[in-house]
Amino acid sequence: MEDKYIVGIVIAAVAVLVGLALWPAFAGNVGTMTQTSSSANVSYTLPANGSTADLTPCYQDNTSAVVIYSDAGDYVLPSANYSVAQAAGTDGFLHARITLININSTYAETAMNVSCSYEPLGYIEDSGSRGIVALIAIFMALLIAFAAFPNFRESVLNVFKK
Repeated sequence: MEDKYIVGIVIAAVAVLVGLALWPAFAGNVGTMTQTSSSANVSYTLPANGSTADLTPCYQDNTSAVVIYSDAGDYVLPSANYSVAQAAGTDGFLHARITLININSTYAETAMNVSCSYEPLGYIEDSGSRGIVALIAIFMALLIAFAAFPNFRESVLNVFKK
């Protein structure tokens, strides 16, 4: 076999292996990067009165009103008693952060239920970028196919030669 064919086979094999190694890391996160989620009835321990903490059930940023109520469901915490904002969390990532304001000591530092819609960690806020992420996945799959199947590559390139 000629050396140029061996070199081509080795390059194609390396390209396929690298592409397949990178595929799960990227493609597995496309859904997280492009879709909002929701939390319903998630248990959360409120911080102390006047303090701020990560609102972990709402992850990166809440996209709806946050509703906080007691475990029994008999008391809804008025929204005037807390504020929610997006800021750097304790782990360095952007998080929804809650600050309690003049809350009854009965509910400070107690377990409550939280419901909200949110952007997960790693969510891409810009709609154009979310569209590009899907295109990157498609082109990455095509490049892996081009490297793995030379006949596929040749047939696609022949379509554009005409």
